[in-house]
Amino acid sequence: MRPLLLGPYTLRTARRATVVALFFQWFIVVTGATVRLTGSGLGCPNWPTCTTTRATPELAFHPMVEFLNRMTATPTLLAALVAAWTCWRLARPVGTPPRRDLRIATALTVFGVLVQAGVGALTVILELPPEIVAVHFLVSVGLIASATIAVHAASSERPLRRARHAALRTGAGVLMLASLLAVIVAGVLTTASGPHSGAAGTGQHVDRFGIFDLAVTLHARGAYAFLVLVVLLTWLRARRGVALRELGVLVTLVVIQVTLGELQYRNGLPWGIVLAHVANAALLWLVAVRIAADAVLPHEANATPEPSHDAHRHEYDPVSAPA
Repeated sequence: MRPLLLGPYTLRTARRATVVALFFQWFIVVTGATVRLTGSGLGCPNWPTCTTTRATPELAFHPMVEFLNRMTATPTLLAALVAAWTCWRLARPVGTPPRRDLRIATALTVFGVLVQAGVGALTVILELPPEIVAVHFLVSVGLIASATIAVHAASSERPLRRARHAALRTGAGVLMLASLLAVIVAGVLTTASGPHSGAAGTGQHVDRFGIFDLAVTLHARGAYAFLVLVVLLTWLRARRGVALRELGVLVTLVVIQVTLGELQYRNGLPWGIVLAHVANAALLWLVAVRIAADAVLPHEANATPEPSHDAHRHEYDPVSAPA
C-alpha cells in the first residue's frame, strides 16, 4: 500500500495520470459551456451553496445543470493533484536531478484549477458579467495548455529542453499557437456579445458587449486565415519528409471547426451546434499546443528503455527524493 500512495512511480504511471488530468481540463470546458448555452448560469444563484437556504439544487433542469458543472470541478482538481503528486514522486536513477519540466507543468495546472475556482465563484456572485465569464474561459485555455505540456513531458524519457538550431521550426510553432489564440479570443468576444448570456433559463438580464458583428467578422476571418496557415505548415513539413499525423489531425479539426461555425451562424446559433463548436475548439487548442510543444520542446532520443517498476524502486534515491 505504501508504494501505491507514496511512490516512487514509473514514468508510465505519470503519463497516465497526466492524460487523465488533461481529459478533465477539456471536459470541464464542455460542462461549463453547457451551463451557459442552456441558460443555466444562475440556476444556483449562490456560491458555494446552491441558494442561501439549500446546499444542493432542487430537482429542476437549470439548477441541476449549473450545480453538476460545479461538481465537475472536484474530480478536475483531484486529477490535477494526482498528476502533480505522481510527477513529483517520480522514480529516477541515483544522482540524476528531478524532472523539473514535469513538476512545473503539473504544479501550474493545480494552481490554475484553484484560480479557476475563484473566477467561477465570481461569475456567480457578480451574476455573469461578460468580462468575468470571458476570463473564466481563457483560464481554461491556459489550463489545457499546461496539462497538454505535462502530457508531452511525460511522454519523454528525458527532461524537455528548448530546441537548438531550429529557429524556423520553433518560430512556426509559436506563430501557429499565437494565431490560434487570437482566433479564440475573438471567439470569446463573439460569445460575450451574442445571445447566449447564460441566464436565459432563469429569466435574468445579463449585460453583453454589443460588438457581435465586429467580433464574429474578426473570428471568422481569423479562423480561415488559421486554416490557410496550418495547410501551409503541413505542406512545408511534408516537403521535408516529416511525419504529419498530428498536423493532419489539426487540419481536420480546423475544417470541422469552420464548418460548425458556419452552421451555427447561418442557423441562428442553436445551442447544440454552438456546444459542439466549443468542445471542438478546446480539442483543437489541445492538439495545437501539443504540436507547438513538440516544435519548441522536442523529445530527445533516448536509447535506454524505460525501467520496470522494480528497477525504478531499486534505483530510487531516498536522499534526493522529495519528502
